[in-house]
Amino acid sequence: MCSSTKCVLVGLAVLSALPATVLATPVPAVYYRFALPLPTVTCTTFGGQPAAVTDQTPIEWSGIPVGSSINVFELRDGAMTPEGLYPIAAGSGSQMFAGVTYVGSSFPLTAGFRYDTIANGADVYRSTLLLFCPAIGVAGTAQIINEDPTPVPLLSPWALATLAAGLALVALAVLRRRA
Repeated sequence: MCSSTKCVLVGLAVLSALPATVLATPVPAVYYRFALPLPTVTCTTFGGQPAAVTDQTPIEWSGIPVGSSINVFELRDGAMTPEGLYPIAAGSGSQMFAGVTYVGSSFPLTAGFRYDTIANGADVYRSTLLLFCPAIGVAGTAQIINEDPTPVPLLSPWALATLAAGLALVALAVLRRRA
């Protein structure tokens, strides 16, 4: 039987043995994404419906191989709808596109687009532009979320098993101490 102090030290030793790269995220080499500056969002109506209107849509891309595309999704009223697959320019660059109008069913309005970069047949990058309009006549907000769509395991199976064993030892010691 180990004392609670000894078990805590064993648990900490197990945690400190985990690799430092467990939570590291790789920097993408290939992407097509929304960029800064954030668009200005005006909350208004369009055709009698609530709308979020942007003044611009800045885009940047890097390392795009020939034949790549983006899979476009539209977010409106909480639903993500696929819009289609579109070819994109190869190489790297940036461009300021015109603003867009997103029409919703009611305020508060959340809308936006998501671009999934498809390169060499694989989904390699995801970029989302979210717009929020609380009410008509109020300034809206914009947010960009850029991410790697590939699930990255936080812990390898070995590290997860080691962590579980260490936590089990700590829990056992606490239970024995209470008994």
